[in-house]
Amino acid sequence: MSKNEKRQSDEKKVFQISWKRIPIEITFSFMLKDIVPQLVHLSIQSEDRIPLPITETGYRSKFLYLDEIDYHGGVIPYVEKWLEKCSQSKKWKQYEAKNLQLMLF
Repeated sequence: MSKNEKRQSDEKKVFQISWKRIPIEITFSFMLKDIVPQLVHLSIQSEDRIPLPITETGYRSKFLYLDEIDYHGGVIPYVEKWLEKCSQSKKWKQYEAKNLQLMLF
């Protein structure tokens, strides 16, 4: 079991990561495995529901195909790349700037 993996079963895996010092829990599970074996579900939640570039509420649910995750090298690299890509948006940069100003006072 990897150090980032909290618990594991054949159907569900939970990972812990830190992105820009924000603790995040990622739950990966297969959906409708008997009908659509490639369909998976990601549940991403930041500690204390701190906003992330992929969600203003600190929680995001996403259904996708396993091939997309495999293409990026696994669950953790997929989520990290998703966060990095979305962190380049104008909206996220404004959010970061506003919060940095609040921290200075």
